[in-house]
Amino acid sequence: MESTPQSTSVAAPDVLTVPTGPESWQEVLPILLAAVEDGSSTGARMAKAHLASMAKAADFAASAASLARLDPLVIHTPAWLRFRAPQSTTDQAFAALKASITTTGGNVQPIKVRPGLPGRFELVFGSLRLQACLELGLPVLTAIEPVDALRALEELDASNGIERASLYERGCLYEAALQAGLYPSRRRLAERLGRDLFDVANACGLAQLPKEAVALLRDPRQLTTAAAKRLAKAVATDPERFAERVQTLGQRSRQSDRALALKDWLSALAP
Repeated sequence: MESTPQSTSVAAPDVLTVPTGPESWQEVLPILLAAVEDGSSTGARMAKAHLASMAKAADFAASAASLARLDPLVIHTPAWLRFRAPQSTTDQAFAALKASITTTGGNVQPIKVRPGLPGRFELVFGSLRLQACLELGLPVLTAIEPVDALRALEELDASNGIERASLYERGCLYEAALQAGLYPSRRRLAERLGRDLFDVANACGLAQLPKEAVALLRDPRQLTTAAAKRLAKAVATDPERFAERVQTLGQRSRQSDRALALKDWLSALAP
């Protein structure tokens, strides 16, 4: 990560009188191009789903009266919203996002925050754009609106289309929301977010995998429901043996200084 940029004054944000745009071509264009290259109905469906999710998030953001350019350092991300896998800010997609923001001199699609302490704000959605602007030393285009925690979660989930957050990452978000007491059950969470209960249950299942085991995986975003069930079965069958496998695999990983691909990880922990 590049050096942390110097903080700039936020006493009087640079307020813009322009509406929130419905799309972020910086993010959607690579997906549309991939769909065209893929040439399949699956690729087309994924692109349409991403655009639909983006439009829904834009509807939420459009309720803000104005936009402002803020110093990323004054925007705090609450612990229960830190659901992104570490790899999300080191992969090629993030590098492409940074390059696009560099070219345009800032993020085109605004992130959203809610007011916090005086001169401070709390992130609602847009963590990758926020991190990109932080690393580039650029102010971040931001929609500011007072919303409660439930509304913040609903807007965040709406912004997480198929390509924006993995099933594992969404599971981490849902589990954090349940632990924080925002919803009494997965069923209620699914109803409020407009998600299928089966989808929510699968996502939470991934997030509940043993953290020490997930840490040995090269990229947890690759986790599937089938992999989670296989690992959960191994844990239930012989917890002590599973713990020994994790410890042994951890030692090997530290010695080689590399994490494992999903296939090798599964073979080692749930043969």
